[in-house]
Amino acid sequence: MSDPQPPTAKDALPIEGSNLALSIHAPNAPAEDHNMSSTATTEPTFLPSEEDQAILAHIALAERNCSVIKHDGPNNTTVLPQFTPVPIGGFPLMHMSHLAQIFDHLDNKVLLAWLQVKHPKLIIQVFDHTSKEVHESAAVLTERIRANISVISNFIQQEAPPIRVSPPRPHRGKDAKEFPTCFLVHSISVETRDLLVAQRIWSTMDITIESHPFSCQRPPNLLFSVSGFTTSDCEIIQQTVKDVWSYEDNRTQINDILSMSEIPKERVHIATWNLINSTQVERLNFKIAGGLPVP
Repeated sequence: MSDPQPPTAKDALPIEGSNLALSIHAPNAPAEDHNMSSTATTEPTFLPSEEDQAILAHIALAERNCSVIKHDGPNNTTVLPQFTPVPIGGFPLMHMSHLAQIFDHLDNKVLLAWLQVKHPKLIIQVFDHTSKEVHESAAVLTERIRANISVISNFIQQEAPPIRVSPPRPHRGKDAKEFPTCFLVHSISVETRDLLVAQRIWSTMDITIESHPFSCQRPPNLLFSVSGFTTSDCEIIQQTVKDVWSYEDNRTQINDILSMSEIPKERVHIATWNLINSTQVERLNFKIAGGLPVP
């Protein structure tokens, strides 16, 4: 008759859903040599207290959460092969003419319906298409947007619910001469919305889009463009703009414009100088027809 084997820690305390029992730090019952003539003894089974069980439960939960974040979180370093990788420094900013430009030329009834859609939601704009082309190809573009955002959504959350995309409709219907370029995306998770907005630009072989939050809280920082300079040094151009604006006649015109705002009259002069001194110049790197760079 063989000697009974002493119980191990795994036999005494099973831990479901955790790798704690397999850890090199997990205590094990000592495997002592037995004297063939000695009487076999059995160690008592460890019974955890309520506090011990709570600790083990939290450890198991933490392990599961770390696993979910590692494999399914929006900050995962895995690059989706369908999309153009983010360049060093990020994608260039797209300048708007005013706070609500993404809603320009949108039918008022459609806008009212979009406002009533529950969050999370966001606005998508399409590149490489004129506003008229967006209008004429709205159904095709809607499906492409839905398909590509579904890829991102399923990357964050497996078996995510279906994404819904609403195409725009022009303000004057068939008689419209200006057309909106924005699409509403809704029925998405907060994580998907945040990832889309954080990266902004998403480009595949069939479509390139920009994601905007459904809000008007980001004021545009492009006032106007200037051209015709013989230098591309932004510091020299910036100082030139400041010097021109500081001329008395030009400064007076700026002062008159700001005096029509809500700025208190006694602070208009200070606001004028703050505007002049806050001027920033950025070189817009784009090309005209024929692929010629603009100096």
